[in-house]
Amino acid sequence: MGRTKEYACERIYIVHAPCGDLLQVWKPQEGNGNWVDEITGFPALVSNTQNTRIFRVDTVAKKLVQIFSLDDHVLFIGNNQTSCLGVSEYPQLKANHVYFTDDFECLSSKSMWGLRLDIGVLNLEDKSIDEIVAPRLFLKCRAPVFLVPNPSMMNSTLHG
Repeated sequence: MGRTKEYACERIYIVHAPCGDLLQVWKPQEGNGNWVDEITGFPALVSNTQNTRIFRVDTVAKKLVQIFSLDDHVLFIGNNQTSCLGVSEYPQLKANHVYFTDDFECLSSKSMWGLRLDIGVLNLEDKSIDEIVAPRLFLKCRAPVFLVPNPSMMNSTLHG
């Protein structure tokens, strides 16, 4: 579709939306090595999610159409399964938000630096990011996993 990555460390996700659309989500990240863990005193590399761009894939016109709102939907992105859910089914989730886990792979996990995980929720309306995990050093930890409930499994157990 004619576009390439615009950042050195940029993750691109493919998501199937409940309405049937195919979405492409771009999440650039920048690293900052000037952070020191308050507990250990060790320097750490911080990967920061700066923004997220979302495109609807127009397969007929063979182009990406940028969208700026998810309306009543929410995205989960990270190294694990990427999902788009409707908040009507999950009222505890925030509409028009992107929940993300750290997937910063530009550095080796064997780095002598500590890696601070970047885990948060991006509000697409005002572009603010709320951290889910307070900043601290996580040496050699794997990226976290979001657990997304399966509505069909929930319905079968309730009516079983």
